[in-house]
Amino acid sequence: MGKKRPRKDSQVSEQAPDGVIFCREDLDPETRRYWNHGRTLFSKFNDGIWLTNDMFFSVTPESIASYIATYISAQGVSTIIDGFCGVGGNSIQFAKHVDKVIAIDCDPVLVSCARHNAAIYGVQDKIEFLVGDFFDLQNVYDADAVFLSPPWGGPKYLSKTIFDLVGMEPYGLYDLMKAARKLSPNVALYIPKSSDLVQLLAEAENYLDEKSELTSQELESTIPRPEPLNESESLLLSYLHINNKCKAICAFYGSLAYGADDLAVPLNPDVLVST
Repeated sequence: MGKKRPRKDSQVSEQAPDGVIFCREDLDPETRRYWNHGRTLFSKFNDGIWLTNDMFFSVTPESIASYIATYISAQGVSTIIDGFCGVGGNSIQFAKHVDKVIAIDCDPVLVSCARHNAAIYGVQDKIEFLVGDFFDLQNVYDADAVFLSPPWGGPKYLSKTIFDLVGMEPYGLYDLMKAARKLSPNVALYIPKSSDLVQLLAEAENYLDEKSELTSQELESTIPRPEPLNESESLLLSYLHINNKCKAICAFYGSLAYGADDLAVPLNPDVLVST
């Protein structure tokens, strides 16, 4: 019999949707090795957290999600959009630090899981959950910042020496950043550790070339920030490590790029950050 964890349905009033995994043997064979990562993804994993098969290798580890949320809130953010919320790993941590989170995903099962998981952490009242396409919600919400953790294409990304951000499926780098900046110039992009940095820099430079065509009102940040010393400060890359192993990169844009000193602060002792 496969290893199981408690359902703890008494904590919630809704039935788990089809696809929620409670037993290791219910995972696809290639995903079963991720079962033991459950408590890394959610410290309350055994309290009835809902995860689907693909989310076992897609959720941001809680210690990293907490670090990102703490850093972003330190930059003065009070409202943030999580454009690909999945089962809520990042949204939950944001809700601990900011006033409001708008959590979006096109999969209603994942949104149901995210809402349920937020209730386990007691932060559901600070999150507005939406089933929909992030790209269809432009100019609908005002937010101080946008966080994007788009699909990376599954575990196969690990085999790539350099990860192609422009060709990333189903959403490429340029489309993601163009859509995000329509909501806020302050963007955090969570991407694989092997991401092509040349592509990141090229996209940022392309934006700097184009932004002169925007109005001053569109460029005005809702977050108080110091004047930049030079244009290159509009992008800050943070390498996120757990147990001395790099897990991912978070690229910070706009006002979020001006807090490099805050990254050096031990916001979470389990996460090492380098820039």
